[in-house]
Amino acid sequence: MNKKFDSFYKKIIKFSKDELKNSKNKTKSLQSYIKKVENNAKSNIEIIDVLKAELKVSEIQTVIHKLYQQQLRKFTKELRDNGLRHELT
Repeated sequence: MNKKFDSFYKKIIKFSKDELKNSKNKTKSLQSYIKKVENNAKSNIEIIDVLKAELKVSEIQTVIHKLYQQQLRKFTKELRDNGLRHELT
């Protein structure tokens, strides 16, 4: 019976060691995955910041374009009012 106990005990120890090793590997794998997700999140935040900056630039360009159109209309109206329209065509 002592041999059976020793054999059983050795199997339990081996199983425990294997489970500990598997657990460590799973932990490393999860840590690696978490790091990858964190890096992706940082990358996504950087992309969002770039897109926000591009949106602001686009909004500024729109405002500048509208101001340019207003000035052009004002200038054209002044020319028309002063009878200089024929010089434009």
